[in-house]
Parts: sequence; C-alpha cells; structure tokens
Amino acid sequence: MPIGTNADGADAFAYGEGSSATVTIGGTAAISTDGYASDGARAYSQYGDAAIVIEGGTIDTAGSYAHGAISFAEGVNGTAAVTVSGGAINTTGASARGTFSYTDNDGGALTVTVTGSTTTTSGYRSAATEAVAYGVDTEVGITISGGTISTNGNRDFGAHAYADGSNGVATVTVNGSASITTNGSEAWAPKPWPTAPMAARR
Repeated sequence: MPIGTNADGADAFAYGEGSSATVTIGGTAAISTDGYASDGARAYSQYGDAAIVIEGGTIDTAGSYAHGAISFAEGVNGTAAVTVSGGAINTTGASARGTFSYTDNDGGALTVTVTGSTTTTSGYRSAATEAVAYGVDTEVGITISGGTISTNGNRDFGAHAYADGSNGVATVTVNGSASITTNGSEAWAPKPWPTAPMAARR
C-alpha cells in the first residue's frame, strides 16, 4: 500500500507528441493509498490521450486530493476518459474524486462512463464522478447507466461535469439502473474545487 504524498497505486505517464497513457484494472485487484494527492489509479498524457478502464477490483484512497481514478490530458485537443464497469471505489479524503477526468487546454474532450460499480466518497468537497475542462471549445460528458454512487461529505457531488471556457459543452446523463445518493449538506455545490495538486505534479 503506497503511503505518503503523491504516492499513487497505479500510474501511466506519457510524454511526447502523439503519445497515450492507459491504466486497466480488473479481476480481484486491490489498490489502497494513504497520503495527500495519492491517487489509486492515474493516467497522464502531455500531448495525447489518457484513459483508465476499471473492470473489477477495489480501490481505496484516504488522503485529501487522493482520487480513486484520474485521467488527465494536458495537451491541445487531448482526450481523457475513465470507464468503470465493475469493482468498488472508496475515497475518504477532502476534495477527492472517485472517478475524475480533467484537461486544462483548448479543444479537450472528457468522458466518464459508469455502467456498473460501487463508488463511495465521504470527504468534504469531494465528488463521486467528475469531469472538469479549462480551455475553449471543450466537451465534457458523464454517463451513468448502472452501479451505485453514494456521497457522505458536505458539498459533495454525485456527478458533476464542468466546462470553463468559451464554447464549452458539459452534460450529465443518468439512466438505466443507476443509483445516486447524496447525504451531506450543500451536496448541490455548483462549482468544481481547486485542482492545484494535479497541476503541481506535471
């Protein structure tokens, strides 16, 4: 179990033009982290695409800003995706996300797709599923068609899509057998929270 600041469980980093980073987790895999900004799974691409696929297993994170799974595309027109079809994700730190897709450049496309899993967050200003884009002409989409989502902290999001720049499009679609429960006060908080720890780790 990784313990300490920025001690991730599973990492894929890709630098260079046209590069891509992918993390796949399945079966009975168990990942546990305990530390500030120590993500369970992290995929980062500087100029290309980043993706995380979770088909099974368990991810537990305990630190603030310690996400269960984060996909981060930094370059122009980069794509970042998190797809979850099974397993369980649990976060207990403040400002932590269960699944998170992020970009801070123009033309980015972000997706979080959940078809079956259990995601639980209990830290202040956390999110079970979130996608955040800074830059112009971005597309941000969250689709949840199965599984169970539960948030227990104040100002938590069950599912939150945010496009900050001009011509941005943000959508959240919930259908099928999906279940979302928020238990903290002000669980509707209408804006994303600081992402400085990610920027500092480029």
